[in-house]
Amino acid sequence: MFAGLIGGIAAADTHYVDLNNPVPVPPYTNGWSSAANTITAATAHAETVASDTVMVNTGVYVLGKTITIAKGITLIANSTNRSDVVIDGTSTYGCISLSGAGTGRVDGFTIRNGYGTSGLAAGIRCYPNTGEGVSYTIANCTIISNYSTGSGAGIYMYTNTLLTNCTIQANSGKSGGGGVICDGGAIIRNCLIIGNSTSGGRGAGVYFYVSAGVGAAVMTDSIISNNHNVDSYGGGVYVTGGLVSNCTIVDNVSGQYGGGGVCMAGYGLVKDCTIARNNSTNASSGYGGGVYFEGSGSVENCIIKDNTARSMGGGVRLYRQSCIIRNCLIVNNSSTGRGGGVDFSYAPGGLNLFQNCTIVSNVSSGSNGGGMYLLAYTGVTNIIENTIIYYNNAVNYSNWYAGGNYSFTNSCMAPTDNNNGSGNLDANPLFADRDSTNYHLAARSQCINAGVYREWMMNAVDLDGRPRINRRDGGGVDIGAYENITSGTFFMGR
Repeated sequence: MFAGLIGGIAAADTHYVDLNNPVPVPPYTNGWSSAANTITAATAHAETVASDTVMVNTGVYVLGKTITIAKGITLIANSTNRSDVVIDGTSTYGCISLSGAGTGRVDGFTIRNGYGTSGLAAGIRCYPNTGEGVSYTIANCTIISNYSTGSGAGIYMYTNTLLTNCTIQANSGKSGGGGVICDGGAIIRNCLIIGNSTSGGRGAGVYFYVSAGVGAAVMTDSIISNNHNVDSYGGGVYVTGGLVSNCTIVDNVSGQYGGGGVCMAGYGLVKDCTIARNNSTNASSGYGGGVYFEGSGSVENCIIKDNTARSMGGGVRLYRQSCIIRNCLIVNNSSTGRGGGVDFSYAPGGLNLFQNCTIVSNVSSGSNGGGMYLLAYTGVTNIIENTIIYYNNAVNYSNWYAGGNYSFTNSCMAPTDNNNGSGNLDANPLFADRDSTNYHLAARSQCINAGVYREWMMNAVDLDGRPRINRRDGGGVDIGAYENITSGTFFMGR
């Protein structure tokens, strides 16, 4: 019986593809001499149960139809240089469509000139089954110059998919996610997402979309740069849920509505990121050059700098409720309207928290509130705690303007406001070296140990990754994004 079971299990095979082989011999498993000369011929022979491999030799493979794989196989290039093995959709066909169950992988290709419509692949569409034992990986690929009349022109990836060590470049979609749509429990890791665009949807670089009943998407250790949303939200990243961590989000543009770098539209978390030199360009609706909260969410331990908005909130704009901004440095942002650094306004209800941030050297060139513009409507509570608002500039109210229901607590601000809060200071925060953009606190700063403790600080770290409470100095929390460093301590700052 044991021998019968072994005999019933098919061994995994390698199927070879060589563009220049004149005599292909199915099933293309006898080395390069028998190789298929099209990828679709080889994938058609790959086994359904066993995890077969299709190995593709160097060359430019011009497609006559989409490579459709509904089984867990590995499609791998026979080169360590991804530009050696090219899959070209000729602007007519989608390049690769993956679905089904098992463990699949696409590795080492340049995938270009794909054309897709709603629900169909342009570059890659990866839509595996849900459940245990299903895992698809797209690795070491360049996905470039694909176009979709729908969404996810570069790659559409669903739960159980990993995109790693890839470049997603110069793709364009009409309905959002010009570079990537990352749905459900999909993961992006160590990727470059650059120069993508959308002209009718959200998230020119990456669109984080969370379907009902599936896990949250994750993106880590990636660069999102020079993406352009012509007429909607989110030049770099549009987040409806999930985690964006340890990423660099720079030089992205939102042409309308806001979020040049990031648009937060759900309950996602952006943390440990640098969000810089992004732009929201529309004169009437250019909101949040760095970050725009269209919905709820959290931004924590981020550097938000050198961003620009034509309308409101050069660094950050909050438009909804239940938003958290924590442990962030917001510096050198500008707006031609109000709130050069931050604009809190028009939220329809709820609680917004702004905690342990440093807001410095921001400019509102045409209106009020160089550092922060704060206007809370009925039913809204805005709380600012342990925050430095200093050295900002505006036509009026250079550091801050506030109205409605708000409170400042244990913050360093000029002028101070203890009518709507307590424990605030108007003393110079005394940065270590502001001229050299070092916004750590000098040893004699009155902001040291002057903050109020909150429960979230118990296991939290500051912007340098050090414990939020500096116990060597007596256990008090410092005001601002950085805890003070005692003499002789070695650190590497952000």
